[in-house]
Amino acid sequence: MDYLIKTLAFCLGLTILLETSFALFAGIRGRKNLLTVVLVQVITNPCVVLLILWCMTHLSWHRALFELPIEAVVVVVEWIIYKKYLKDLKRPFSF
Repeated sequence: MDYLIKTLAFCLGLTILLETSFALFAGIRGRKNLLTVVLVQVITNPCVVLLILWCMTHLSWHRALFELPIEAVVVVVEWIIYKKYLKDLKRPFSF
């Protein structure tokens, strides 16, 4: 259990750092907008990590067969959230 918590925390921390840095680079400013980016990662990242870990443990498939669909769903979910809440972002899908 300790390994799982450390893995989730590391993945989430790294994702928040990278996504927030990219958001700043992409011109996203303001406390509310940056908080939205962080909260989206808090929602999606643990789900993705848990799903991928579960698939790695229980399925004997090639990793790309489950990782790509999971990541594709996350891209769509994040796009919908960014489109709704980040009004200043001109192309939320490309973000």
